[in-house]
Amino acid sequence: MKPNHHSTKHNSKWRNVIDYLQSEKIHLCSVMLGIALQPISTATGNIGFGIALGITLFRIPLLIPSWRTLVDQTWFRFLTVWLAWSFLSLLWSSDWGFGLMQFKATRVLLWIPILWPLRHRWWPLISSILIGTTLTQFMQASQIYFHWPLTKFGTGAGLTTPTQTSLWDATAVSFWLMLAVLASWKMAFATLPAAILAASGLVWAGTRAAALALIVELIGSIIVIALIKKQWIKRVVICALVGISILTGVYFLPHSQLSTKISNDSNATSITLADGYVVNANVRVAMWKMALEGWTHYPIFGVGIGGIPNTIAKNIDAKDSRIEVDNKPFDLSTVKMIHNTYVQILTESGIVGMGLFVAFIITFFAGALRSVQKDPVYIMTLGASMLWFVAASFDGFFNSGGFLSVGAIVLTLSIRSEVNSDLRQVHNTDARLL
Repeated sequence: MKPNHHSTKHNSKWRNVIDYLQSEKIHLCSVMLGIALQPISTATGNIGFGIALGITLFRIPLLIPSWRTLVDQTWFRFLTVWLAWSFLSLLWSSDWGFGLMQFKATRVLLWIPILWPLRHRWWPLISSILIGTTLTQFMQASQIYFHWPLTKFGTGAGLTTPTQTSLWDATAVSFWLMLAVLASWKMAFATLPAAILAASGLVWAGTRAAALALIVELIGSIIVIALIKKQWIKRVVICALVGISILTGVYFLPHSQLSTKISNDSNATSITLADGYVVNANVRVAMWKMALEGWTHYPIFGVGIGGIPNTIAKNIDAKDSRIEVDNKPFDLSTVKMIHNTYVQILTESGIVGMGLFVAFIITFFAGALRSVQKDPVYIMTLGASMLWFVAASFDGFFNSGGFLSVGAIVLTLSIRSEVNSDLRQVHNTDARLL
C-alpha cells in the first residue's frame, strides 16, 4: 500500500503550526501583549489576560518542570494556602454569593504561573509594562489638554478607575527612576521625560495612596540598597531626590486631582478636629474602625469572605453609622468593601487567614531580597512590589482583578530566575516530547 503523501504533508504542516504556537517566542509575545494591555482599561486588561492564559495553557506539557520550581517556592505555598482558606471561609459567610463574586477577582493570580517560566526574559516583560503605562499616560494627557469627553471616572483618570490608573502610573515612575540608576548618566537624563509624564499621570488621576506609596518605596529602595549594595547608595539617593522633586513639581500642574484632594483633606481634618465629626479622608478610618470592631466578635475565623456587608455594616448602631462626606451624609451601614486590604483580610478570614497572608509577605520579601543580592537590577521590581503592598493599605485590592493583576505581575518578576536550572528542565522536557 502506497503511503498517502498528501496526508503526511498535511500532518506535517499542522505539526509545524502546533510547534510554533508552543514555542517560547509566541508565549513571550502573548504575555508582553497581555501585560501592555493591563493598564489601559478593564476591557483591554481582560482581553490581554485571556490571550496570555490561552497560549500558556497550550504549552502546559512544556511548562510543568518550571511550575515544579514555582511550587517549591515557600511564598507561593503560603499564598496558595491563604487562597484556599479564603475560599473555605465562604462556608461561614453571611453572603456566600457576594463572597464568591469577590473571590473571582483572584483569578488574575494566574499571572504568576503564566510569567514564572519567562522570568529569564525579564527585560522584555519590564518593557511591556512601560509601553502599556506610557500609552495610558498619553491618554490621560489627551483628556486634560484636548478636552476629551469625560468618562465616568473623571478627567485625567484614563479609561479605568483613578485608583488603578494611579497604581500603574506610580509603578512606571518607579521603573523609570530605577532605569536612570542603572543607565549611564547620559541615558539617565533621557529617561526623565518619561518619568515626568508618568508622574504627571499620577497627579492627574489623583490617588493619594499611590503617591504616598511611591515616596515610601523610594525611601525603602535606598534602605535596601544601603544594606545590600553599598556602592549603589549615591545613585539611588540621587534617584529618590529626583523622583520627589518631579512629584513636587507636577503636583501643581493644571487640573491636578491630587493637589485638590490633599487640599480638601487638609480642610476636612481641621473641621474634624474642631467639630468632632468624621469627614472626607477620615471616612476610611471610620470604615476600618467599624470592620475591626466587628472582627472582635469573630477573631479566629473572621466573618467569611463577602460577610462584611451583612454581618458587620448592617448591624452597626444607627448613632455610629452617620458620617459626613463632601458635606453630604454617608451611611456606614451601606458599606460593602473596606478600603484596606489588610483590615479586610483580617476581618473576613480572621487571625488564621491574616497569619497565612503575613507569612506569604515575609517569605516573598525574603526571596526578593535574595534576588537583589544576586543581581541589583531586581531593585526595580522589588520596589514596585513594596509600592503595591503599601498602596494596598488604602484600598481593598483583593476585590478587583485590575488592582490584583498589578501585584501578581510585579511580584512574580521580583523573583530572579535561575536561568540555567530552569532552561535545563524545560529543554529536557522538550527532548522527551520530541
